[in-house]
Amino acid sequence: EKIPVELSELSEEFSIHLHRQNISENIQQLQRSKFFVKVGGRVTRGNGVVEAISAGCLALFRKEEVIHDSFYLKELAFDDATGLSQLVRGLANDSARWEELQNKQRDLIEEFHFRRPLDAIEECLEWKRNWRSRFRSFFSFGR
Repeated sequence: EKIPVELSELSEEFSIHLHRQNISENIQQLQRSKFFVKVGGRVTRGNGVVEAISAGCLALFRKEEVIHDSFYLKELAFDDATGLSQLVRGLANDSARWEELQNKQRDLIEEFHFRRPLDAIEECLEWKRNWRSRFRSFFSFGR
C-alpha cells in the first residue's frame, strides 16, 4: 500500500501506518501510535476515532470529513497538508500540550459517547439531513 501524497513529507520523519481491514492489526497499530489522522476516504461517524482515542492517540482531522463535531477538538483540526505537517510536528515536540489535548479528547468521548449519546445521534441525523453541502467540499482536499 502507498502512503497518500498528503502524508509523503511526514512519512520521511515519522512512521506512518495505514488503516487495514484487520481489526486486531488496527488496534495494535493504534496502541503503538501517537496520532490518528483522518485523511480522505469516506466521511466518518467517529467509531474509529473513539477506538483511536481509547488506545491513546490524538485524533487529527479535517472538519469536512467527520460527522460528530462533538468528538473532535478544534485545536486538532487541519485544512491541508501543510497544516497537518505543522500540527504533527508541533505536538510531537511538546509532550505537555500533547498530554493536555489527549485528556481533553478522552473527556469528550466520556461526555458524548457515554453520558450523552443521544446528543451525538441527533448531531449525526442533522448532518445527514444537510449532507449535500458538506459532500461537495469533501473532495476539495489538496486542490
